[in-house]
Amino acid sequence: MARRVVSNEATVDAPQAVVWELIADGEGWKRWAGFTAATLEREGSPERDGVGAVRKFGVGKILSREEVTEFEAPHRLSYRLLSGLPITDYHSTVTITEIDDRRCRVGWASSFEDTGVMSFVMKGFIAVVLRNMLKRLSSYASGSRS
Repeated sequence: MARRVVSNEATVDAPQAVVWELIADGEGWKRWAGFTAATLEREGSPERDGVGAVRKFGVGKILSREEVTEFEAPHRLSYRLLSGLPITDYHSTVTITEIDDRRCRVGWASSFEDTGVMSFVMKGFIAVVLRNMLKRLSSYASGSRS
């Protein structure tokens, strides 16, 4: 079956290591990502937030559960959706590429099964979410902390 793909990227005025720490710390996402809930349901191995970790994120009554599938510090984190959104076989990867010692490039790519009209709607929703997440990440990492 065909897949829908959504991606976005941004240059962040912060070192790769700073951005990695923000991305890798699932519970810390509520500080910068706009979530009211960000918890670790299950620890990963060998890193607490690493492969196998199950994270819960949400705003209000909307909660999603994600499992970390790849954890390559300081440049790549992948996860899959376990529950919470009306989409099938959702996978996402965040890549952080160093530009210099003060800046990095963050890419966020997601894909999921194309199941018709709902997947078309979800593609638009996810595009907005990724764009907003990158803006918030960039602002927080660069010191604006708003």
